[in-house]
Amino acid sequence: MDIVKSSDVFTPGTDPGATYNDRAKQQLDKKINNTLKIGGKIVILTGQTKVGKTVLVRKVIPDSQRIEIQSGDIKDVSNIEELIAKKLGEIPVEKKARQVTQKSMKDSIAVDGELEAKVSFWKFVKSKVGIKSQISLDKKKDNAYIETFEDDLYDRLMEYIIKNDYVLIFDDFHYLSKTEQKELIHRLKNPLSQKAKIIIVLIPNRKEDVIAAEKDMQGRTKEIKVPQWTKEELSYIPESGFRKLNIEVSDNELNKIVENSFSNPYLIQDICSEICLKFEIFETQQETTHVELNNQQMREVFSGIDHTSSLIDDIERGKTTKGSKRKQFSLKNDPNSKLDTYELIIRALGKLAHKNVIEASELVDAVHELALNDKGEPRKSDIVGTLGRMVEIARKKDPKDPAIDYEDNRLKMYDPFFSFDIRWRNHE
Repeated sequence: MDIVKSSDVFTPGTDPGATYNDRAKQQLDKKINNTLKIGGKIVILTGQTKVGKTVLVRKVIPDSQRIEIQSGDIKDVSNIEELIAKKLGEIPVEKKARQVTQKSMKDSIAVDGELEAKVSFWKFVKSKVGIKSQISLDKKKDNAYIETFEDDLYDRLMEYIIKNDYVLIFDDFHYLSKTEQKELIHRLKNPLSQKAKIIIVLIPNRKEDVIAAEKDMQGRTKEIKVPQWTKEELSYIPESGFRKLNIEVSDNELNKIVENSFSNPYLIQDICSEICLKFEIFETQQETTHVELNNQQMREVFSGIDHTSSLIDDIERGKTTKGSKRKQFSLKNDPNSKLDTYELIIRALGKLAHKNVIEASELVDAVHELALNDKGEPRKSDIVGTLGRMVEIARKKDPKDPAIDYEDNRLKMYDPFFSFDIRWRNHE
């Protein structure tokens, strides 16, 4: 058996290799490739946070053909060509040349004719594209050649990208402002009509951002949804990974790992990595090793993983208020503990973390199950009011994709990391 490092098997935070699951039944790679081959449409890849959209694109589109741009990379959409050029590494610039006869000779002369060349980005910038480059004609010769750079960088880049079958990928498109979205789609429209291959990656329910950005984009997009992972798909990661490390875990333990991943492959990787760390498994074992985790050890593994504690701290701390202190409530299972409504809601959400959508009445019941109070306090109106302020804090942290949201008497929690952390924050 080949010896591999556990850090190369379970890879939270980096693209998976040894445990990559192509989710063949979903045929996602086929759907992406076929849409790109037909051309004329932007592929809109949608899916929940950390469901594997970016990893999928990187596996489907080879490194040599992929130009990947994160929303945070874009400082000015009007100069997007410079960013693309940096990613590309070199810029195709057409040099124009004209053969000149001695009869038309002067001290210097401009150029016409054509020849193709590649010029590195920084060299190209230094050459100040658009300014004609001139040389003196050699009077001893009947003919002379001269080169000049007169190209529109964006047009030349797009021609080159289309000709060489590159794929432009814009990740986290929803983080761009409406103005930036509009300008970017407007600039991509013409290359798209010339069969440029373009993928836009964003979260669900934001597909309309692309269409709204430009009037006639209707019918020029193809949404490909990356669905939540099934239990079978998720199980592949620990099963294949532990096998490569010559580790055995029971079906019961595998089920606990999968159940606490919130259908997220990244969290599965993180949990398995944490298990290896806890048992000091750093590479493939010489002999088959059975790893068994009791409930306490499993809790320690889960509690050792933390992605959103600062956000939860802010939400639990709540908004600063003037005047009287917040009312405190004792817990039924610990009468000596005193928690305010913010803290009670966090505890209650931990009990309901397995749900993406929570009815207000469910949350109120969960809070009342925790609080030691026979007067029906905290009241529903207080709980809902406090919840609204907690959502404001989450929206302030991430206006485009808040960890929690509330509308139509329903609390929505679609961030698997937030759900995981809130479940294990005060787990009993």
